[in-house]
Amino acid sequence: MCPTTTLRSLIECLVSYFFLHTLFPFMIGLAFVLFLWGVFKFVRDAGDDKARTEGKKLMFWGIVGLFVMVCVWALVELLVGTFFRGGGIFIPQVKI
Repeated sequence: MCPTTTLRSLIECLVSYFFLHTLFPFMIGLAFVLFLWGVFKFVRDAGDDKARTEGKKLMFWGIVGLFVMVCVWALVELLVGTFFRGGGIFIPQVKI
Protein backbone atom coordinates (compact mmCIF):
# COMPACT_ATOMS: atom_id res chain seq x y z
CA MET A 1 0.00 0.00 0.00
CA CYS A 2 1.08 3.61 -0.07
CA PRO A 3 2.30 5.74 2.84
CA THR A 4 -0.14 8.46 3.82
CA THR A 5 1.79 10.98 5.91
CA THR A 6 0.42 14.13 4.29
CA LEU A 7 -2.82 15.20 2.69
CA ARG A 8 -1.13 15.19 -0.70
CA SER A 9 0.05 11.60 -0.33
CA LEU A 10 -3.42 10.56 0.86
CA ILE A 11 -5.06 12.10 -2.22
CA GLU A 12 -2.45 10.53 -4.53
CA CYS A 13 -2.99 7.17 -2.86
CA LEU A 14 -6.78 7.32 -3.19
CA VAL A 15 -6.72 8.47 -6.80
CA SER A 16 -3.89 6.23 -7.98
CA TYR A 17 -4.52 3.00 -6.15
CA PHE A 18 -8.23 2.95 -5.46
CA PHE A 19 -9.73 4.82 -8.39
CA LEU A 20 -7.31 4.20 -11.25
CA HIS A 21 -6.16 0.68 -10.38
CA THR A 22 -9.24 -0.90 -8.79
CA LEU A 23 -12.55 0.81 -9.43
CA PHE A 24 -11.88 2.21 -12.87
CA PRO A 25 -10.86 -1.04 -14.64
CA PHE A 26 -13.88 -2.76 -13.07
CA MET A 27 -16.23 -0.08 -14.46
CA ILE A 28 -14.63 -0.26 -17.90
CA GLY A 29 -15.06 -4.03 -17.83
CA LEU A 30 -18.75 -3.66 -16.98
CA ALA A 31 -19.29 -1.23 -19.85
CA PHE A 32 -17.51 -3.62 -22.22
CA VAL A 33 -19.64 -6.55 -21.03
CA LEU A 34 -22.76 -4.40 -21.57
CA PHE A 35 -21.62 -3.70 -25.13
CA LEU A 36 -20.91 -7.39 -25.79
CA TRP A 37 -24.30 -8.37 -24.36
CA GLY A 38 -25.92 -5.91 -26.77
CA VAL A 39 -24.01 -7.45 -29.70
CA PHE A 40 -25.07 -10.92 -28.55
CA LYS A 41 -28.75 -9.90 -28.30
CA PHE A 42 -28.60 -8.15 -31.68
CA VAL A 43 -27.18 -11.22 -33.43
CA ARG A 44 -29.17 -13.84 -31.52
CA ASP A 45 -32.55 -12.18 -32.08
CA ALA A 46 -32.06 -11.24 -35.73
CA GLY A 47 -35.70 -11.98 -36.59
CA ASP A 48 -37.31 -10.01 -33.75
CA ASP A 49 -37.28 -6.24 -34.33
CA LYS A 50 -38.03 -5.38 -30.69
CA ALA A 51 -35.13 -7.47 -29.39
CA ARG A 52 -32.80 -6.07 -32.06
CA THR A 53 -33.73 -2.54 -30.97
CA GLU A 54 -32.94 -3.47 -27.36
CA GLY A 55 -29.59 -4.89 -28.49
CA LYS A 56 -28.83 -1.66 -30.34
CA LYS A 57 -29.62 0.33 -27.19
CA LEU A 58 -27.30 -1.83 -25.10
CA MET A 59 -24.50 -1.45 -27.66
CA PHE A 60 -25.03 2.31 -27.79
CA TRP A 61 -24.97 2.78 -24.00
CA GLY A 62 -21.96 0.45 -23.68
CA ILE A 63 -20.02 2.59 -26.14
CA VAL A 64 -21.17 5.80 -24.44
CA GLY A 65 -20.09 4.39 -21.07
CA LEU A 66 -16.67 3.43 -22.40
CA PHE A 67 -16.20 6.84 -23.99
CA VAL A 68 -17.19 8.72 -20.82
CA MET A 69 -14.96 6.59 -18.60
CA VAL A 70 -11.94 6.99 -20.85
CA CYS A 71 -12.53 10.76 -20.90
CA VAL A 72 -12.81 10.84 -17.10
CA TRP A 73 -9.62 8.76 -16.84
CA ALA A 74 -7.81 11.24 -19.05
CA LEU A 75 -9.10 14.20 -17.03
CA VAL A 76 -8.09 12.62 -13.72
CA GLU A 77 -4.65 11.78 -15.07
CA LEU A 78 -4.27 15.32 -16.38
CA LEU A 79 -5.25 16.85 -13.03
CA VAL A 80 -3.10 14.49 -10.97
CA GLY A 81 -0.18 14.97 -13.32
CA THR A 82 -0.54 18.73 -13.25
CA PHE A 83 -1.04 19.25 -9.53
CA PHE A 84 0.75 16.32 -7.89
CA ARG A 85 3.35 14.78 -10.20
CA GLY A 86 4.62 17.94 -11.79
CA GLY A 87 3.55 17.69 -15.40
CA GLY A 88 2.51 15.45 -18.22
CA ILE A 89 -0.12 12.82 -18.76
CA PHE A 90 0.78 9.25 -17.90
CA ILE A 91 -0.11 6.92 -20.74
CA PRO A 92 0.02 3.25 -19.73
CA GLN A 93 2.18 1.12 -22.00
CA VAL A 94 2.13 -2.61 -22.68
CA LYS A 95 5.49 -4.27 -22.09
CA ILE A 96 6.38 -6.72 -24.84
